[in-house]
Amino acid sequence: MTAGTVIKCWRNAPENSVVGERHPALADGKMAGGGNHLWVRHGDGSLALYAHMIPGSIPAALCPHNDTLFTKAKGNTEVATGASIAAGQMLGRIGNSGSSSSPHLHVHMEKDGKPQKMLFTRGLTTSYAGDKASFNGPWSAVDGVLPNAPVLVWAPRKPGSYTWKGTPDEEYQGLFDHMSDSGMIPKWISCAGNGSSYSAEWQPASGQWRSHHGMTAAIAADKDALYAGQGFKRTSAYTCGSRQVAVWRK
Repeated sequence: MTAGTVIKCWRNAPENSVVGERHPALADGKMAGGGNHLWVRHGDGSLALYAHMIPGSIPAALCPHNDTLFTKAKGNTEVATGASIAAGQMLGRIGNSGSSSSPHLHVHMEKDGKPQKMLFTRGLTTSYAGDKASFNGPWSAVDGVLPNAPVLVWAPRKPGSYTWKGTPDEEYQGLFDHMSDSGMIPKWISCAGNGSSYSAEWQPASGQWRSHHGMTAAIAADKDALYAGQGFKRTSAYTCGSRQVAVWRK
């Protein structure tokens, strides 16, 4: 989430092999509650814990402790000279190690022993009520902090070049929201079957842009006139039967 320095860690603790049951070594004090984890200190003195990751998925370059279990109760997880990490860097893979009842990633922040709010500039959420969520959303942009409700979080991806082919219409809006939230713009978009599916190439965004899909010819003409009047230029347009999709930039 934020750049910092690793101060404590463990990387090879065994996973809980049965969902809902803890490894016996946890009760014996031979394993940290966070299982395979990283404690990271930020520049402002706050700390972040990333816990319960898959054995071996935390790179050795980030964590020098290679034992499976502590050699004595409450073993030492401290790091003498911690590695530096960057915001957005991959730290490990979600697992079920330590005091965990099922695979998940536990993250929290604290400072001077007190909980700290985690602030987010990007990301999308949708309801996870009843432990159920739909890929189709609706997705809402995170406004600083996560909603105080059960939600599924769609974290932003690293900006780059991505191509998606044949995305069904009912899934396209969610994917579009995710890619644009991640700081990218469609270089081109095409459609098929009267807008039943869409393909697109995305790249890091620059400047202002607009895009619409599923448009009739009349709506497309109205949008073109509107955006031309605002100084935008259409850079991608495609027609598939009765529907159109386009991108405008300036």
